[in-house]
Amino acid sequence: MSNEKNEDIYEDLAASDNVDISVYEPALKKAIELDHIHNVALAGDYGSGKSSVIKTFEKKYDSKYKFLNISLADFENDKDKDKLDIERSILQKIFYTVKSEDIPYSRFKRIKDLTKEEIIKYSQYSIVWFFFLYITIYNDKLPNFLGFLKHGLIYFISFIIVFYGLFKLLPFLIKAVSRFDLSNIKFNDGKVALDLGEKSDSSILNKNIDEILYFFKATKYNVVVFEDLDRYNNSIEIFTKLREINIILNNSDEVIRKITFLYAIRDDNFKGENRTKFFEKIIPVIPVIDYSNSSEKLREFFKKYKRIKGENFTTPDENFIDNISLHVSNMRLLQNIYNEFVIYKDSVNNENLEDNNLLALLVYK
Repeated sequence: MSNEKNEDIYEDLAASDNVDISVYEPALKKAIELDHIHNVALAGDYGSGKSSVIKTFEKKYDSKYKFLNISLADFENDKDKDKLDIERSILQKIFYTVKSEDIPYSRFKRIKDLTKEEIIKYSQYSIVWFFFLYITIYNDKLPNFLGFLKHGLIYFISFIIVFYGLFKLLPFLIKAVSRFDLSNIKFNDGKVALDLGEKSDSSILNKNIDEILYFFKATKYNVVVFEDLDRYNNSIEIFTKLREINIILNNSDEVIRKITFLYAIRDDNFKGENRTKFFEKIIPVIPVIDYSNSSEKLREFFKKYKRIKGENFTTPDENFIDNISLHVSNMRLLQNIYNEFVIYKDSVNNENLEDNNLLALLVYK
């Protein structure tokens, strides 16, 4: 019981950033550095450890490469999600990664949170600036009680303050003008109307390619990681669109560095020749566990359980673990079964409930 406070008895279902990537590291590093490789696939089944490989690689090379992570994890009932919704989600995850100050000329507006002190400060500046603007414009028409402000030096100072205020305000005006898309202005029956809507059949990524170019020009990201994109039925179209964007980025004179797209995909996501045509490099990920070694991993979990709870706490028989683990080949599923075993065993606390029976029920569940 002495170690229970220092060691977590439960298994973390999140991807780890501390796994052995000695097999994958050279291939990933080479793919990012070679000029002719722009689209890289990390291919493996669900639960094979792709995310852990990526997180560990990012942690190790965080100072050398600038990673942008785009995860589209969703639930099973959203497999038929509209293509435009997926593209919109990708765009949001790109632009909401950075502060608005990092991309000041983007047309995507953000809510800027001003503190009470900032509001008071800007209000005071505005009042002072408008006061000196009034003095500058109506200097000769000032009322008698403001006659002392008609002095030439006061007028000169007012002019300097107004000019300096305009100089500071000009960048904000340029940013505001840059947000307007003049191509969306329509003339109907002599009236001007701004069309801010999106056509249902137009690609959001295509429509905002100038914004994407500006984003990579203004930031330093050079490795973009896409995860869970293969969960959607129409993901092949999205992959194709992203490949086109990658070509534009790497051929652009404005983005003066190589941009690598790294995809964590299911091993059977691409069929036949499409698999090798789309990616310049495919790195297979060997599953952390399968039917042959899942029992060994589960036994490790139960050894930790006894180490933390005490040797007097019972666990399922090793022979039973060997037999039942043949039905589990997914690491996350195995971790979840163990976590539920710990919770049910501590909650029920019934001596008549055998460990083997409890484990069998949880595997079946």
